[in-house]
Amino acid sequence: MFKFSKNKNKDTKVAKPVAPVVKKTKLKSDDINVMPSRFYVVPKNNSGKNLKIIIIIIAVVVIIGGLAVFFSIDWAARSQPEVTQPVQGGEDKTSEEDTGKDTEEVVELIEEEAPDETEEEPIPEEEEEEPNYDAEEILEEEDDTEFNGEIATGPDADGDGLTDAEEILYGSMSDKPDTDADGYLDGQEVRGGFHPTVVKIALEESDLVTRYENMSFKYSILYPTAWSLRAVDDVGAQILFQPEESREFIEVIVVSNIPSLPRWYKEYVTPGSSDEPVVTSLNGWQVIASEDGLTFYFGRRGYDKVYILNYNFAGVEEVNYQATFVMIVNSFTFIEAEN
Repeated sequence: MFKFSKNKNKDTKVAKPVAPVVKKTKLKSDDINVMPSRFYVVPKNNSGKNLKIIIIIIAVVVIIGGLAVFFSIDWAARSQPEVTQPVQGGEDKTSEEDTGKDTEEVVELIEEEAPDETEEEPIPEEEEEEPNYDAEEILEEEDDTEFNGEIATGPDADGDGLTDAEEILYGSMSDKPDTDADGYLDGQEVRGGFHPTVVKIALEESDLVTRYENMSFKYSILYPTAWSLRAVDDVGAQILFQPEESREFIEVIVVSNIPSLPRWYKEYVTPGSSDEPVVTSLNGWQVIASEDGLTFYFGRRGYDKVYILNYNFAGVEEVNYQATFVMIVNSFTFIEAEN
């Protein structure tokens, strides 16, 4: 609404603003529009459900991430080339053609072929060369004479070094010291393994002696064919060679699991003695002879057995096969293993 007033100075009429008149009306409760109560729904609180969803999502992300890390590490390990130790000489035993083989098979192959570089090969000890003797010379190495002079030898009519019993055994003449007239006494020839009645013929080439081979303990030995041979046990650790109608015999006994021949000899044969045994060599063996000359002990370096050759006179008053015993000792040899 606007009212016009007259300006005193001018005839112009100016409209002046007049505040509107508001008619106050008191509303009744019936005039207010209200939503029926059946349509009114209370909002639900979804905060707990949302938290569970978030936890599940986080767990799934962690699991997926862990699996991804695991498979990436495994792939990286498989993709790396296998590192193996070089074989002796610096050459790699795996060639380009073998690269497609299974890794485990290649590793096993190299482990079998490659030497263990951490273990140093033992340096062999320098061995002093031992002189090679025969049984007669071994006895002479001892201070005592043959059989120590304590045991009488049987009758020797011609003094050629063979007893009368041995003259019969080898077919030589008991009244002729050199039956074949070759310049050597009959006793010398038998001790050295030669025929006393035939010039330049070894006893082994005749039927007077036989070579016995013991394959269980890898040795061989000559003995008179006329003598009997008997094994005392089932494995052949003790063998007896015995002339007919005589209590005397020669035996070979094998003792196993020894440290070395000299050490075993000092411990079991001469216990308490401060003297070192005289060790000589015969046919590749280490040999120790007893002081009385009735026993010879054979051994080999790195071998855990000792072979005892013993003349057992079984209580008789005289030894009848002295030269034969020396021949048997000289013939004792080791049977090398076949490749």
